[in-house]
Amino acid sequence: MGIHSFTTAVSFATTPVSEVSSKHDAIVAAGLKDLDRGDPWSVMYRKEVGSRGDDEEREIREIMGYYWLDGDAMAELVRK
Repeated sequence: MGIHSFTTAVSFATTPVSEVSSKHDAIVAAGLKDLDRGDPWSVMYRKEVGSRGDDEEREIREIMGYYWLDGDAMAELVRK
């Protein structure tokens, strides 16, 4: 058990430009650290969390709401 960190990519590709900054700020306020920007529309975040098995992405999904893209959705955007 114990504390571990998880890293996740968040795509802002479908987020309206007017909301990108506020979504990013809310993610950072939730305790996730901005690690890297792969391109202007995706950001890698890291967070220290409790035990493995926690739903690590739950907070980010709630913040992103309608604009959350899972891995399959991101891959589909790349293929288009």
